[in-house]
Amino acid sequence: MGLPEPLQAPEHGQKKQLGLSLLRSPDKPRTLKDLKRLHACVIRAGLHRSCSFSVGNLVACCASLGLMPYALRVFEQMPEPNSFVWNNVMRGFQQNHHPEDALLFLRAMRARAVPFDRFTFLNAIKACADLKHHLRGRWVHGQLLKTSLGRDACVGSCLIEFYSACGDIRGARQVFDEMPLKDAVSWTVAISGHVNSSGGMESARNLFEEMPMKDLVVWTIMVGGYVKIGDMRIARELFDRSQTKDLLMYNTMLGGYAKSGEIDSLLQLFEEMDDRDVVSWNSAIAGLIQCRRIREAMELFHRMQLENQRPNGVTLVSILSGCAQVGALDVGRWIHSYIDRNGYVLDSMVGTALVDMYSK
Repeated sequence: MGLPEPLQAPEHGQKKQLGLSLLRSPDKPRTLKDLKRLHACVIRAGLHRSCSFSVGNLVACCASLGLMPYALRVFEQMPEPNSFVWNNVMRGFQQNHHPEDALLFLRAMRARAVPFDRFTFLNAIKACADLKHHLRGRWVHGQLLKTSLGRDACVGSCLIEFYSACGDIRGARQVFDEMPLKDAVSWTVAISGHVNSSGGMESARNLFEEMPMKDLVVWTIMVGGYVKIGDMRIARELFDRSQTKDLLMYNTMLGGYAKSGEIDSLLQLFEEMDDRDVVSWNSAIAGLIQCRRIREAMELFHRMQLENQRPNGVTLVSILSGCAQVGALDVGRWIHSYIDRNGYVLDSMVGTALVDMYSK
């Protein structure tokens, strides 16, 4: 890593510029050794105790490598870290799946009278959402309302996600309704919250129809919501209305048809697809086997290989399950041989399916 090494400590006016050059380098630290070299440069330049930008970004580098204990040591070397540095520590805990520690830092910020800013609130709300800590999140929301940030679309979307994660759809909807400016993200997280709540599809649909500019993400969320509750009629209606469709939306529909046993609709949609991945093939094969159309499932399995789509463990389990259902031991042995020939690692699911097939 080509990091500059200053020969002498710079003057005060040069410190921030040096910090920028060090921490905006394209050669970001990728290992602990790289990080220590960067840290040494910062210390030699005298930036570790006075330049919040340098310390905050060094903390962010530590977090990106999963080295939060190191990040804390860097943080503790600074006598009076500002909000930027505190926020980077909180964000680091969030990135490394330690939301409890992020909230402990929020409490410490408050105890030291460090001002909360937009990023403080975003970090805190996300931590509360991860923990589904409704009471603490409402306290953060209350603190937020004392500032001008309540009008911020990003903060509002984050609050909607928090309330939805806690199962408080009424709270999420209130935040959404009170937002003066709503962007695509705000609409999407509000709709998603309703979709994921029990019995929330009707209100999700109403909100969806009000959304001014619907993108592919929100169409897929709505289709997936109706698939989840088994209403394939409305799922198909929305699928057909969507002017753009991607592989995820197609696969969502295939999975829904397979689950509901609508195998003819599944196969028709499968044949309409321009591109298919292993999930597409697995849905079609599993649907056929579920309807005990084993011969067609085997034909599709062979066609899958002719089209250069490598089966995965889910494919193999489905096929072996079909063999076990109809007692097709010869076909099952061929599948076992295929697994050995093609270097598949026998995981527990495939191993169990083989045992089940041989025992019937």
